[in-house]
Amino acid sequence: MKKIDFLATDGLKLNGLLYESNQKTDKVILSVHGMSSNCLKNREDILSKCMNQNNIDYFCFNNRGSELVRYIQKDINGEKEKELNLAIAKKLQKILEKKDYRIVLTRDSNKGLYHRTAHNKKVEDMKKRCEIINKEKPVFTISIHQNSYPEEYVKGAQVFYYGQSQEGKELAEVLQKSLVAELDKENHRTAKANESYYLLKKTKTPTVIVECGFLSNRQEAELLSDAEYQQKVAVAISKGIENYLNEEAKSAKKP
Repeated sequence: MKKIDFLATDGLKLNGLLYESNQKTDKVILSVHGMSSNCLKNREDILSKCMNQNNIDYFCFNNRGSELVRYIQKDINGEKEKELNLAIAKKLQKILEKKDYRIVLTRDSNKGLYHRTAHNKKVEDMKKRCEIINKEKPVFTISIHQNSYPEEYVKGAQVFYYGQSQEGKELAEVLQKSLVAELDKENHRTAKANESYYLLKKTKTPTVIVECGFLSNRQEAELLSDAEYQQKVAVAISKGIENYLNEEAKSAKKP
């Protein structure tokens, strides 16, 4: 990080911290001082001018001091995660459709499931996803995500399930086992119950969240950005799905 100075349109001198990511080409200016005053009215002009002066492609604002790095990681990876999730989901869709499974994606583009005028886009997006899932009534739902954490050393794929769903637990455990076997045998994470994730609570059929890795870990972020590794992740998930369905079929045949 380095400190940079620039002028607001009203002549007020501002300064901020410039962070250049090793994971992507974007530069981030963070913790811009003075933005809580009258300068807030000129934010767009300030951003435009500073972006041109410093060759910056991405901005986030934060004044939390000791948590700067954590928020950099979260904000810089927000858009990236959305792209990675969709890329892996589409690869998984192709694998499964070749095996005659019917797959429904809650989204097939980077556009969110909300109206542009929505007061809370994230909430509306989640509600729309749940509506699609509950309407389709799938055997189960797999929600693909990427994780992050303030400490860079943390890594590894992990699957979450709703704590009150036995089917979700069984599915998550089989998927976790497959992810470890196919991606990283040194990954000691286990499937984990969660009682608070909206998607897990509000869907009527078993739903699990697959966190494919940590974007806050540089090595894992680079892997997840690679198309070949994304294919490996998709294959690992598909193998877990088939293992789960095979186990379910065997259990159904037992007298």
